[in-house]
Amino acid sequence: MESYGPKKLLILRILEILTEYSDAEHKLHQGDIISLLKVVYGIECERKAVARNIEYLQDASYEIISDRSGVYLAEKKFEVGELRLLVDSVLASRNICKAHTKALIEKLTKEGGKYFKNYARHVVNLDDYCKADGQEFFLFVELLTEAIAAKKKVRFCYQDYGLDKKLHPRREKPYLICPFQLFLKNGGYYLACAFEGHDDLAFVRVDRMAEVAVLEERARPVTAIKGCEGGLNLGKLQSRLPNLYYDEPQRVVFETRNRPQNILDYVFDTFGKDVEIMPLPSEEYRIALTTSPRAMRFWLLSYGRYVKVLSPQSLVDTIREDIEEMKRNYEGEMRGTVVDKTQSNAFVLLDIETSGLHENRDRVISVSADKVIDGKVAERFFTYVSFEGKLSRAAMELTGIREEMLAGAPDLDTVMKNFAAFCGDLPIYADNVLFIKKFLRRYDLEIRERSMDGSERI
Repeated sequence: MESYGPKKLLILRILEILTEYSDAEHKLHQGDIISLLKVVYGIECERKAVARNIEYLQDASYEIISDRSGVYLAEKKFEVGELRLLVDSVLASRNICKAHTKALIEKLTKEGGKYFKNYARHVVNLDDYCKADGQEFFLFVELLTEAIAAKKKVRFCYQDYGLDKKLHPRREKPYLICPFQLFLKNGGYYLACAFEGHDDLAFVRVDRMAEVAVLEERARPVTAIKGCEGGLNLGKLQSRLPNLYYDEPQRVVFETRNRPQNILDYVFDTFGKDVEIMPLPSEEYRIALTTSPRAMRFWLLSYGRYVKVLSPQSLVDTIREDIEEMKRNYEGEMRGTVVDKTQSNAFVLLDIETSGLHENRDRVISVSADKVIDGKVAERFFTYVSFEGKLSRAAMELTGIREEMLAGAPDLDTVMKNFAAFCGDLPIYADNVLFIKKFLRRYDLEIRERSMDGSERI
């Protein structure tokens, strides 16, 4: 609070009060402004002075609304929704240390005025969030920004986490790069660059950098980098390289199998909407897109059971090798389904997910099954089931199913009709048979409990 010439700052203080204490739901009267001037800034003035300075501010294009009910500043730097998004982005960012997170959120909250604080009450204990250890993140961002603008090379050390959960230099010799652009991807902040002696594009996590220095040496232009001859298009690049692998993007074609209701959500979220979609007679899709083959391999770890890659053949061969390698990792110790040796070598393994444990008030929300022939899964069945009502948080956490996944799904009668066609005359096995029979009692299914003795694993 200044002790000199406070009235010379009157118009500025009135603007600050309107910014901090007023909005459309919280209008101020001239008496309120006079009281705040005295309490907050030690300024005493008359009503005429307040009215006159408000007119000056309006003449200066500040959107100040004044009527009989009071006065307020209608034009804010940020809307509530904008500020909330910025606060949550800072809170969720793993790149920013706790101290900087707290300082940034305080700055953003102040921009929203006194009443925005009610919308930031969820910012409580930063110790519960995974935050970066380094304190120099913003300094490095500033240095890299300057280097990009000046087209200068950058020297830095790169760090990895050790068993002590602390960052350590990857090697003693520093790296030398030509920096091109900073961008946010998958919750990390990256630098698109080219390493000295290499002609391809690379990506470096800024929060893992240390000892960053801008050199006087001129950097190569991005157009000299392989794949960037026409410039660096980050939007297109991020769709083609969703996991920022360095391999050359290729055209990948795949078909869905027993697709979940929202398979296109998973595709768009990862690869963007620049994809070709061809509906198939079987109500499945054939999808073609251009992406990193390594990124597709990574994506298939989550959604491989619902798709089959058709091309390129090199990717198909690699996926087969991945499957065999994963299978070998678990051979001899898999806790898969067990069946009696005396049973048929062809059968169906059934599983369901429900909205709860009580058959009278809860409902089946998904049905899945594997058709096993000679010890191998020959075909899979999966579908969500329509559901009227609201899923409990416990059900969503237990099953991983959200309400939007059930929108447009078939009813249980239709599902069980399709399931019967899938099974044919094959015997049906399941875990927890009594539980499943409670929910499917009216369909008169013969479901057998799997045997735990004299059995073989699949």
